[in-house]
Amino acid sequence: MPRGGKRENAGRRKPRVDDETIQSPGFATTVLGRVGEGKPVKITCAEDYALDLLYNSDYQTRSVNFNRLLDRKFGKPAQGTFQGDTRETGKPLERGNLPSHFAAQDASRSHKPN
Repeated sequence: MPRGGKRENAGRRKPRVDDETIQSPGFATTVLGRVGEGKPVKITCAEDYALDLLYNSDYQTRSVNFNRLLDRKFGKPAQGTFQGDTRETGKPLERGNLPSHFAAQDASRSHKPN
């Protein structure tokens, strides 16, 4: 009797995707391609609704929806990380002339929680 390994028909089923879905340009690509057409007269599909939101008079609504379309088309940007020495004996990070919320009052203590 075999032990271990993959069993036939075990686990979750993989979703089936139509060939038309794979070949379609995508929602964001379609909407961004139609930006120059102007505000739709009648909303008949999801792309029309997205265009209507882009041509809305509210600046915040326009920018949020445009950024969502860009994120959907190109992917979200990577989150930045803090690159510095976090050891207590490490030299302080040079920030240039940027304002700092953590001004050093006493150089003898590191004021770090750990």
